[in-house]
Amino acid sequence: MACLLFIIGFLSIFGQITLMRELNIALFGTELIYILSLGIWLVWTALGAAVPWRRSASPVDRIRNPFLFIGLALPLVVVFIRGYPLIFKTTPGLFLPFQYQLLLIGIALSPIGFLLGWLFQWTAKAFMSDKRTLAAAYAIECAGGVAGGLGSGLALKWGVQNFTLMLICSLTAVVTAILFTHSRGRKLYYPGVIVGSLLLVLLIQSESVDHWMTSWNHPGLVSSKDTPYTRISVVLRNQQIIVFSNGEFAYETEGTAAEEFVHHAALQHPAPSNILILGGGVQGTIREVLKHRPERVTSVEMDAACNQLIVPLLSQSDRQAMSQPNVDHIIADPRRFLHNSGEYDLIYIGMPEPTSGTTNRFYTEEFFDLCSESLDPGGILSLKLLSSENQWTQPLILRTASIYNALSAVFGDVLILPGAMNVILASNTTLIRDPEVLGSRLKKRGIKTRVISEPFLEYLYTNDRFVEIPKLLSANPGILNRDSKPVCYQYTQLLWLSQFFPSLKNLDFTKIISEKGRVGGPTLAIVLMIPISLLLIRCHNRLKRIFLALISSFVGMVIETMLLLVYQSQVGALYRDLGILLSLFMAGLAAGAWMIHRLERSWIRRINTPAAGWCLVTLFGTFGIVVALLIRQDGIFSLFHTSLLIFLDGYFVAAIFAYCGMSEAEDPGALVSPLYTSDLIGGCLGSLAASLLLIPVAGMAASTWGAALLAFCLLLLI
Repeated sequence: MACLLFIIGFLSIFGQITLMRELNIALFGTELIYILSLGIWLVWTALGAAVPWRRSASPVDRIRNPFLFIGLALPLVVVFIRGYPLIFKTTPGLFLPFQYQLLLIGIALSPIGFLLGWLFQWTAKAFMSDKRTLAAAYAIECAGGVAGGLGSGLALKWGVQNFTLMLICSLTAVVTAILFTHSRGRKLYYPGVIVGSLLLVLLIQSESVDHWMTSWNHPGLVSSKDTPYTRISVVLRNQQIIVFSNGEFAYETEGTAAEEFVHHAALQHPAPSNILILGGGVQGTIREVLKHRPERVTSVEMDAACNQLIVPLLSQSDRQAMSQPNVDHIIADPRRFLHNSGEYDLIYIGMPEPTSGTTNRFYTEEFFDLCSESLDPGGILSLKLLSSENQWTQPLILRTASIYNALSAVFGDVLILPGAMNVILASNTTLIRDPEVLGSRLKKRGIKTRVISEPFLEYLYTNDRFVEIPKLLSANPGILNRDSKPVCYQYTQLLWLSQFFPSLKNLDFTKIISEKGRVGGPTLAIVLMIPISLLLIRCHNRLKRIFLALISSFVGMVIETMLLLVYQSQVGALYRDLGILLSLFMAGLAAGAWMIHRLERSWIRRINTPAAGWCLVTLFGTFGIVVALLIRQDGIFSLFHTSLLIFLDGYFVAAIFAYCGMSEAEDPGALVSPLYTSDLIGGCLGSLAASLLLIPVAGMAASTWGAALLAFCLLLLI
């Protein structure tokens, strides 16, 4: 049974990662999909852990059938996810209605999540029937999760594609079914061998099958590749290259976006000679920048696969521009590169939109401060944001204001050039607002473009929106996008949700807390209700154990989310190191549960059990305070420090979970389902609350303080 618990943990993390990646790509890469998918996965797993199975079934069938079904279902689920536009005949490139997105996620995750939840419940009960503890079962399952997280992370680093990873996960489940049914005879042995053989054939042909399925939604597909950051799909149609990132249109080579992005900033400078491009150089930015005849151009890209896939398909003139001797190509994280860079006349931020914690870090006050230090005294920063030509909704206003205010906090002058794509310029010198000066520079440099011309510059700098937008943004001076309080990320999510729920267009979560930081009436009432509710719950022995596990899991997930986002803002390598960090969290879970298992029958019985609970909860709350202080004071969050903190977070969560199932309970076996279910639901609620509400509204330090105080409230349940 210990081996089965390990495999269940491995399949849970490994399968979860592969399916969530597929869903994120199918629904166009919005980070909210990750959060919703994680929440729905935990709900299905919780339901599986809560639903009993008929006791008359033979033990072999209990093992064989679920594992065999998981192995068969995983590739079918991927086919369903990639083929849903064909199945439901949806319009290519358009978002599904939100309720249908939830339905798609729910259907895709239901069979695997439910069965893994039930398998843990049944296997843990069988494991405990041999006079073992729930803590030991939980520790072994978490150890399997460590292996799953490390395996998926390393495989992605080595270039293994997501579809191939999914087939490996399927084969693992089928092999498990075969091993546990071989002794029962060939009748039960054959189905597993047949399914395993089919999966092996698919694995051998995985590259061509993967390409074929991707082409369902991208006719004319030339190449596609999963990277640690995204899935890049390249389509070629009549010499036009179209690039998709995570299934969403990124750019195409025949457009004019690069002209607007480059020339507005370059014309502001009298003679740009040293230019830095942070992302998007292959989109035509390098080609347009070279028209100003600079001495040196440095192009920094995070993802090497982008250039590898796209550059060979570019036109001869674009390839020549990319290969000019005065153009340097560097693969690095832009934030880390800026720490040791020289001084530049122009810096172009061509990074993707701030739609996630990953990309938001390139639009914060701290990042702009790094850019300012890398500009010469007359240097100019340029970035672009998707916008609206006409009506601006409240989330769009607030999102733009958060970036505008962050720039204004660093630079002396900020200029917004309105359009379907806003070009924002910033400098520590006064920017030129006279279109005649800019037009004369354009003419003098002999630059030929399809869009930028003297009449166009005259229109752009004199239309009504040019004057109105700064006034509109100035009405929101208190909103500032920072690493520790990424409000831009929240407003981007609201913009996405408002496409499905128009009433959200006027919603502003930051009004929950006033400008002076005072807590509003409803929030204060909720805070006061927490200890009162816990005092009432403690009267019921089983219920207080369930809520102790639920709330500790909630607190642990909030702290884990804060640590991951802080690491991403400081180091910028979360996608590369996510597997390692999640594995260390699982390792902490395993260590915490195993510690309680070892101590339960030793010294912990010689003292009183409540004292042990008080000690665990007090240490957990103190740990939360330490993390909050580190975040507030901009402590160092290297891979080593973040790994240690995440390990300790998992350690305390699992120790409290195991404490809830200690042998002093009336029936430890009966607690398996409710405790495991509450643990999963608490993690689900913690993930959703941290990402969608706590971080944008209160910031990371304040949210961690709140989580620590909630941990101390658990003393009422001991």
